[in-house]
Parts: sequence; structure tokens; C-alpha cells
Amino acid sequence: MAQINRLYQAILDQNPEEVLLSIFAELVDYTELHFSHEESMLAEYGYPQLEEQQIEHRQLTRQVLDYRQKLTGGDTVSATEVMGFLRNWLLEHIVKHDRQYGSYLESRGGRFIE
Repeated sequence: MAQINRLYQAILDQNPEEVLLSIFAELVDYTELHFSHEESMLAEYGYPQLEEQQIEHRQLTRQVLDYRQKLTGGDTVSATEVMGFLRNWLLEHIVKHDRQYGSYLESRGGRFIE
């Protein structure tokens, strides 16, 4: 996830606030497009854990929208908190859950999306 690297660099440069809004604008778009595509594909292939995946997607989307609302509302959001959120998303959702359905799709002649 490129957003993690950008945020980390912004923290090093001591100006993460400028980068946070940009990251969450990208994440809102990403969650809408990627999750919709992913869920359609999983439904097409009859993925047995589709409902759990949808619940997780709604939770991640809600968190992204909450962070964006805080930022646009002028609330202070810790860059290290956001870094933890993004890192957890990468490790838990993408690496763990998406890899599980990737194996499922491949076993049925489908293709794992990156």
C-alpha cells in the first residue's frame, strides 16, 4: 500500500497533516471501487465466506469515512494512529483474508486480483 510509505515519509519530514487528507481521499475511492469489484467476483464464484468479507469491508469503509470526517472537520488525528490502521489493514485484510479467497478462486479457475 503506497499510502503507508507516503505517510511514513511525511512523518519523517514532520508534516503528516498535509498527507493525511490526500490519503483518505484515495482510500474512500479505493474502498468503493475495489470492494465492490471484489464482492461481485466472490459472489460470481460462490465464495463461502462472502458475508464475512462483506462485513469486514463495511467495517474498513466505516473507519476510513470516520477518519476522513475527523480530518475534514478539523479534528486532530494522530499520524501514528493512521499508520497503525493502514498497517493493520495491510496485514489483516489484504495479506490474510484476500489471500484466502485468492486460493479459493484459483482452485475454481478464477483469477486472484491484486
